[in-house]
Amino acid sequence: MVAVRPLVSTGDVLAGRYRLETLCHEGPPAWTWRATDEVLARPVAVKIVLMTGPGGDVAADLLAAAGRASGLVATGLARVYDAATEVRRGPRGGRGPELAYVISEWVEGRPLAAVLAADGPLDPLVVARIGSQAAAALHEAHGRGVTHGRVHPGNLLIGANGHARLTDTAIAAALAGAPSSPPNAADIGADTRDLAACLYAALTGRWPGAAT
Repeated sequence: MVAVRPLVSTGDVLAGRYRLETLCHEGPPAWTWRATDEVLARPVAVKIVLMTGPGGDVAADLLAAAGRASGLVATGLARVYDAATEVRRGPRGGRGPELAYVISEWVEGRPLAAVLAADGPLDPLVVARIGSQAAAALHEAHGRGVTHGRVHPGNLLIGANGHARLTDTAIAAALAGAPSSPPNAADIGADTRDLAACLYAALTGRWPGAAT
């Protein structure tokens, strides 16, 4: 796969408004940036994949997932604001590769995985609150015809106020090669089991089934 990083750098602007600031995760398949929406003056998260080569199928699934998630508005879910493609300029000024990108709400907080690594297992009352908030968010998504598809301690974020937010609804699954579909009992059950596994890890400091 052709690297995306040299094609977009700090200070580059997508769609004439999203200025890239900090590379948070380097793919493949996706590169994640913290950016600023210069029209609305707010921070956003940007995921970028290539439209061509091995990343092409992932890009198509990513855009479809973003479309499904874009209508979700719930306190416990990071919103999807925008998704599109863009042709970047090549190194000599000609046509460069075409990129697909998704613009999402930037959530301030630490992933549960980072919280556990730094602080160890959490108080049961804290875990109960996190579970209640995350379960309510998933219930809202399921009711609107969207499954998350890949709930894990990396996309369950805990804010400084203790509130839990889920990021990358449908999107994380698409990037993992398993794009979410309209909810059925199996998919809803998978979201529920994944959340339960996160809460088990929050209580014990280890993933279910992992060696002690």
